[in-house]
Amino acid sequence: MQDFAQQLARCAQSKEESVAFMEAFARVRLAGITKALSAPLAHAAAAGEDLEVDWNDSVLLVESGVDPVDVAKAVAAKTDPGRLFLHIEVALARSKATIATFLDMTGLSDKQKRDLYPWFSSQIGGGSRAELADEVKRLNLHLAWIRRTGVQPETFLAYHRHLGIHGSSQNFSGAVGAMGAAIAFIDAIDEISPGSIIEIVGTSPSILRNKSPEAIAEYLVSGTKTDIKAKQIKALVLNNERFVVFSSDPDVSIFYPLVQLPQFPKVAAPKATKNSSKKPKVPKPLKPLTRGEGALALYNQVRQHPVQRSQQLKEFAVGEVKTATDPSNLHERLALGSRETKVEVNADRFLFMALLTKDILEGGTGRKSGRAPLQNRDTVRFTDVFNLHHAWGWDGGRIRHPEHWETFKQRVRLWCGL
Repeated sequence: MQDFAQQLARCAQSKEESVAFMEAFARVRLAGITKALSAPLAHAAAAGEDLEVDWNDSVLLVESGVDPVDVAKAVAAKTDPGRLFLHIEVALARSKATIATFLDMTGLSDKQKRDLYPWFSSQIGGGSRAELADEVKRLNLHLAWIRRTGVQPETFLAYHRHLGIHGSSQNFSGAVGAMGAAIAFIDAIDEISPGSIIEIVGTSPSILRNKSPEAIAEYLVSGTKTDIKAKQIKALVLNNERFVVFSSDPDVSIFYPLVQLPQFPKVAAPKATKNSSKKPKVPKPLKPLTRGEGALALYNQVRQHPVQRSQQLKEFAVGEVKTATDPSNLHERLALGSRETKVEVNADRFLFMALLTKDILEGGTGRKSGRAPLQNRDTVRFTDVFNLHHAWGWDGGRIRHPEHWETFKQRVRLWCGL
C-alpha cells in the first residue's frame, strides 16, 4: 500500500500541466468535430438515385402511404419525390443508407426507431412485403404529420448529425489518447532493450514521436475513416514472442499466445439475397496476416470471452487509457475502468490517466463530492497507476518527472519480459 501511494504521488500534475493537457485535448476534440462538420449532409434520395421507382403508379403510392396529390405538388415544385417520401420499392430493395436517412428525418430516438420500425432497424434484413409496407406507410404518415406542424423533416438530419458528431468526437479523443499510450510503450521498450520490437501494426512511431496531441489529431483526420484506422498503432511484436496489443475494453493487453495465431483474416459469409439478378462477387485472394495482425485478430476474438481468453492467452498485464479531462466525473470513469477485476483476468491491471491533480490523488475534489481519493486502494483496484501526460512526454513530461518514467519502465520491463 505504501509503494502504491508513492507511485500515485509521482503521477501528480501541477496546475499548469493539467491546464496544458486539458487545452490540448480540447483542440483534439475540435479537430474531430471540424472533420465531421466538413462532410456533406446526407439527402434522403442520394443513396437510392440508381434505383428507378415509379412515382406515377397509384397502386404503389397507396401501398407506400403517399397521396398522389402530394407527389404531383412535389413534381410541380421541381422537387424529387424521393427526397420527401419513402417508396415501397426502395424499402423492398433494402437501400440501407436511404432508409437510415428517412429514419433520421422522423426525429425519433434510436430506441423509438427500433420499436416503431423494427424491420427497417434490423441489421440482418428480413420482413415480408406486407410488413415492410406497413412500416413505409407509418413512416410517410409520420413525416406528413411533421410537415403539418410547420417543420420540415430534413431539419432532423442536422440534429442527428450533431448527436453523432458529439459521440464521435469523444471517440476520436480516445483514439488520440491511445496513440499517446502506444508511443509511451514503444519509447520505454526501446530504452530498455533496443531492437526488441520487430513489428509494429500501424503508423511508424518516428512520424509521431515528440508530437503534441493536436499534431497527432491533425495527422489522423487527414484522410478517410479507413485511413484513420490504418494509422492507429494497434500492436507491437517483441522478439521474445510477447505481444502488446492496443484494442478496447481493456485498451492495452500484454500477452503470450498459447495457441497458433490466425494466418488469414476472418471473412464473413456472403449475405443471401432474394430475387437478385446480380452474379455473386468472386472473393479476392486473402492476404496472409503478419504476426502482429494475427495477434490482434486472436485477441479481438477472445477478449470478451473470459474462458477462451484464459485458455488461449497468457496475459501479463491489461490496462485502461482514460482521456477524460473533467475532474467532476473522473471517479465515475475510474469505476468504468475497474469493471474487469484482477481475479478475472489473472494479470496485473494498470491505469493510464490523463488528468491526475494532487486534489484528485489525495482528496480535495473527492472529499467535497463525497468520494474517496485515489489513495483508497478499494476505489481503484489497479496494481499500477500512471499519468498519461507524463509518460507520453511530448512536452518534456518524462524529463520533469524522471521517477515516474523510471517506474513505468520498470513495470514495462517486467510485463514484457525484457
